[in-house]
Amino acid sequence: MTGGPAARAVLLAAATAGLLAGCSGTDEARLPPPPATPAYTAIPTFTSAIPGSTPPPITGSAEPRALPELARLDGSATGTLTLAISGTGELTSAVTGRCSPSGTGTEIALSSADGARVRVLLGDRPSVSVSDGGFDYGADLLPGDYAVQVPRLTMATGFTGPGTSEAAGRLDLDVTCG
Repeated sequence: MTGGPAARAVLLAAATAGLLAGCSGTDEARLPPPPATPAYTAIPTFTSAIPGSTPPPITGSAEPRALPELARLDGSATGTLTLAISGTGELTSAVTGRCSPSGTGTEIALSSADGARVRVLLGDRPSVSVSDGGFDYGADLLPGDYAVQVPRLTMATGFTGPGTSEAAGRLDLDVTCG
């Protein structure tokens, strides 16, 4: 580039002025208010996210209660989670927490970076629950793609809505315990 610092400053000022020329106080874009809960982004349905960002279909039919390695998932947990609740919103976040085996299965208690709490129970009655800023939701997990290679659990599954057998969302979880 020819010219010194003064020439670059003039070019920068001219470019900035050109970008701002179309803005006026009356044409100012207004930002929508923040979502009611900090970790959730409202979406019409979990399948209508940004085009091209639809997760792969769930092709497995594994029952989460039938995974013998679940009892070996124990200790601190780190990973990623996407929880999409149809008609409500989606939580996508890095998560930390704890994996705790019991006689009836394994509990995975997680917290998102924004403070949402997610609890996944795998065993006799597989379920997911989420609490975030006054929002509480719980559902039963459906058969899906579950894989345990200790210390790692990956899963992609649907879940039913409270009090119904209809699919109400999707849970994608990749977590390492230990």
